[in-house]
Amino acid sequence: MIIFIPVDKNEKQKYLTEGIDINKCYNKVIGLAGIEIKCISGFLTNDIISGDFIAAKIDINKSYAANYDLWVAYTLTSNQEFNKMYIRSIVNLKKYMFGTFRIPEVLITESIPSQDLFEPMFNNSSKFIESKNDEIYINFLIEKITKDEKIANSVVIDYFNRLCETTQDFSKKIINKGDNKLYIFIQQNKWAWTIED
Repeated sequence: MIIFIPVDKNEKQKYLTEGIDINKCYNKVIGLAGIEIKCISGFLTNDIISGDFIAAKIDINKSYAANYDLWVAYTLTSNQEFNKMYIRSIVNLKKYMFGTFRIPEVLITESIPSQDLFEPMFNNSSKFIESKNDEIYINFLIEKITKDEKIANSVVIDYFNRLCETTQDFSKKIINKGDNKLYIFIQQNKWAWTIED
């Protein structure tokens, strides 16, 4: 499998010539089954990478996929709950189901020899991978939302709340029903939608 690894542009040629030594060049340490493992972080597409990068041919048996969105949330907030969720998201790359994560991060756990590194020459395959991943991810998300009534209700309530905030055609009333609330969204005093949450 080919993945893209962010690199310092001053080190790029050195990596292409000498390879990437996991012990010297790791950029992440993760805890798996109580063991800290050094990793080189990469991505299935180069679009997530803002700086320079190189392409690498990797062994999927010795690499992992993780939910990069959770890592970003953790780094921005330092909230340990996001870190725990990130760790729980890690799965062997061989078992990773394409589209499960919006931005799948690839964690490589071994050195990469120079013969498996190269300067990428692009056709549209990277864009294709990204767009297909996004499409599958959205389909998974919709399926998850429709299977979980609580999530579906929250999405619908949020949608109608936004309509009430942005247009005068919509108004809402909330009626307490024991532990639940009944939301009534009214459009132009003609139509109404009710959602119990």
